[in-house]
Amino acid sequence: MDDIGALASLIGASIAIWQAYAAKTAAKQAKEARAQIIDHRKTSEVTKLQLSCDTAQSSMEKYGPSSSPDSIRIYLTGTTPNRDADAVQSFMLLLKEHRLMFGFKNPNVADESVESIKKILVFFSKSYDSPEKLKEHGTELLMKINDMSSTIKKHYDDKKEVKKK
Repeated sequence: MDDIGALASLIGASIAIWQAYAAKTAAKQAKEARAQIIDHRKTSEVTKLQLSCDTAQSSMEKYGPSSSPDSIRIYLTGTTPNRDADAVQSFMLLLKEHRLMFGFKNPNVADESVESIKKILVFFSKSYDSPEKLKEHGTELLMKINDMSSTIKKHYDDKKEVKKK
């Protein structure tokens, strides 16, 4: 009878060890899945920010360094600078919302960019009656957005590299 009890205890212990290993493996897989979901969400947010940046940049290209006040005057007949300013403002708000992507330092590169863009955007918004001023402030906005675009792109590329590993 003792042999049967010992055998049953040994089998029970073996099953317990096997179940503990299975539970440990399942916990590890759950942790990895959670990390992948978080990484996917962060990459998704960076992509959203990059798209908004691209839209803002595109809206300001017509005021860029290669434009002339005359070309702006002609181009403005079919569009409104308000819409262009709205695209920049949307980007600015989204950038501020996602500021922690760029570190916990206060202010960080996102905060500095938002403040800089905001100041120029105020001047741009007051320049609707002057193609020369629209060009000047539109070019400034384009350059500031372009600077931030490279920072966002680097952040996006870093996220893609982490995913590949």
